Amino acid sequence: MKTILSLFIALIIQFNLNAQNVSTFAGSGIVGNADGNGSAASFNFPQGICIDAVGNIFVADTTNSTIRKITPTGTVSTIAGTVGVSGSWEGQGTAAAFNGPIAIAVDAAGNLYVADLFNHKIRKISPTGLVSTFSGAGGTGNIDGIATVAKFGSPTGIAIDSNGNLFVTERANHKVRKVLPDGSAITFAGNGTSGSTDGNGTSAQFYQPSGITIDGNDNVYVVENFGQRIRKITPTGDVTTIAGNGTAGFVNGTGTAASFNYPSGIVADNAGNLYVVDTNNSVIRKINSAGEVTTFAGTGAQGNTNGGINVATFKYPKGIAQDSSGNFYITDNYNHNIRKMIIFKCNRFYIIYCHCT
Repeated sequence: MKTILSLFIALIIQFNLNAQNVSTFAGSGIVGNADGNGSAASFNFPQGICIDAVGNIFVADTTNSTIRKITPTGTVSTIAGTVGVSGSWEGQGTAAAFNGPIAIAVDAAGNLYVADLFNHKIRKISPTGLVSTFSGAGGTGNIDGIATVAKFGSPTGIAIDSNGNLFVTERANHKVRKVLPDGSAITFAGNGTSGSTDGNGTSAQFYQPSGITIDGNDNVYVVENFGQRIRKITPTGDVTTIAGNGTAGFVNGTGTAASFNYPSGIVADNAGNLYVVDTNNSVIRKINSAGEVTTFAGTGAQGNTNGGINVATFKYPKGIAQDSSGNFYITDNYNHNIRKMIIFKCNRFYIIYCHCT
């Protein structure tokens, strides 16, 4: 009788946990720029997202041309950029301007770095809110050099390695640049022409690289929007294709047997797994360390439904970040909100379906 009762309790716990996997963390679902708590706030096609060491979330609110901060309790504020105004001027907080901020990363000191898409620059926001240009002369180009000389072509993704170097994907230049702590830029991988060739450094090719993440060993992972592939770059610059066959689709499988449809964001966890925002399929895909691709969350239908990962729906999600507890935050682009996906702990393992016995 005791064993049966224990099993029954476990099933009840499983049901309750599964019912709360995906929720709306911030945003009303309606286009806007309002600050506030949770659903009182509003966004305008948010894309890039990152999380600092104390759990604050930062969002590149692209169409509003602003950077938003969300506290761990869900309070949203605008920390940089002039709402609805496109520009490139520097300044304190909302006195500054961006033009299509699309990706964002945070370093250990609390500095934010923003890929300013249409200004073709990398911008920096200090912990005190001062906005400056970190790298890029402005105007589209493909030039390596010191911070004020370098030119980028539609910088789309940004990530930071353990040494404080920035890695920037360039959609127009089909390459990955490395930006040193002094702001100087060098080409890390890609020869500047679109393609799918693996190889070392500039012998490799990319096709509209976008999302980027870096694991604990400083391996770089790049998502290709139009290439429909996930690429890996080692610290020495060796580029390989780890998933995706180059054709738009929605097929799970191992490595190049899998297919994606305009993937955008990516994040690596501490266990060697990658999580990819498969935008046009409106799902989150998982790639384990063996290269097996599965559907992690979402049904493939577009919507704004909360609930378990097998019933929740998204609408063209773009960015993804993971906090220190293993929970994910997703910019749900066409729903104009930020979704939270809780990872529950059971028997010391991070899992979605809590099969406790």
